[in-house]
Amino acid sequence: MQKKLEVVATLGPAVENKISDLIQAGATAFRLNCSHLTLESVSFWLVNIEKAFQEANKVLPIWFDLQGSKLRIGKLIRPIELKRGSTVTFVNSYSQLEDEIPLPHPEIFKSLHFDDKVALNDGRIILRVEHVKENKFVATVLNSGELSSFKGFNKEGYDVYLKDVSSRDINFIEQTRDYKNIGYAISYIKSEEEIALVKKHTVDKPVVAKIERLRTFDNLREIANSADGMWLCRGDLGVEANIYS
Repeated sequence: MQKKLEVVATLGPAVENKISDLIQAGATAFRLNCSHLTLESVSFWLVNIEKAFQEANKVLPIWFDLQGSKLRIGKLIRPIELKRGSTVTFVNSYSQLEDEIPLPHPEIFKSLHFDDKVALNDGRIILRVEHVKENKFVATVLNSGELSSFKGFNKEGYDVYLKDVSSRDINFIEQTRDYKNIGYAISYIKSEEEIALVKKHTVDKPVVAKIERLRTFDNLREIANSADGMWLCRGDLGVEANIYS
């Protein structure tokens, strides 16, 4: 029996001039995280990837990782160091204006209560909620860590279902779906209905379901039948399931 090993290399600033090196090292596909991209930077990456393919005389799959219903903080002015024991304020905003942390998900503020635990950046930073207002909450940092723009936000037991594909994700799909070797990975998929919503826009392109919530396992068979593949994601799933257990 032959085993097929896929090595999907995530591209970012550290390797923007090393795509050919990654191919030589054994990469079998590339991933671009759209949460950290603009429409302009997508074009930059596609040009550089195509150049690397020509040099290597091979074409590999390119996966665009769409945000889906994944929760993320907004855009910070610069990375900030959250120190244990300090308090920070989250506000319903896309961009940072002062010292507060932007969180562009108004539904979250309605779900929080005193003493709730929330996690940032794949569980690297844990906070305890102290005070909640309509579009703002204050939390105490339980362990230190650096936070940069668009890192993930988790609240245990809180599920957001994809009711429609965001305009941001649609823009990324429309810009890239004419390329022959493109596929899409969708964050936080929890049902086959969510796969169907995405496939309305991707036409004949493959769609991968990212398994990142414990509740997803209740619908795993249906999701497997609807998606063209599945990724078991240790980051957000590890926050919920305890990656060490």
